[in-house]
Amino acid sequence: MENKLEKPENSMPFEMNDSQLVERHEQLKYEMEERDAEAKIIREEFADRLTKAGVDSKVVDDFTVVKKKMTTFPETTIEFAKQMGAVKDTIDTVALRNLVAKGIKIEGKQEVIYVTIQRKREKPNE
Repeated sequence: MENKLEKPENSMPFEMNDSQLVERHEQLKYEMEERDAEAKIIREEFADRLTKAGVDSKVVDDFTVVKKKMTTFPETTIEFAKQMGAVKDTIDTVALRNLVAKGIKIEGKQEVIYVTIQRKREKPNE
């Protein structure tokens, strides 16, 4: 993905117009994706080194590198989990959101305001 955007010379975000802010956001997002990909490769290398050394952690300078294991169950059915006694009651947030949309007050409701910036998708055949 060779779509680097250039930051205007000596420009601070508050000095940028809307287009420049969006361009800077996209540039930073691209740079973060590149860095995340590189960091993932480094973590995989450490996982290999720790496995070869037969250890789960290692101190490197002022850092501790730890290999962790997370267990997930993406293919486990709800029916099987019920049979095993591994299902618990949870609040149906979709149903609560639908009630709020109908004007019903829900105790304990909180709202978070955030901004997303996404590239416009081109419509097919344009």
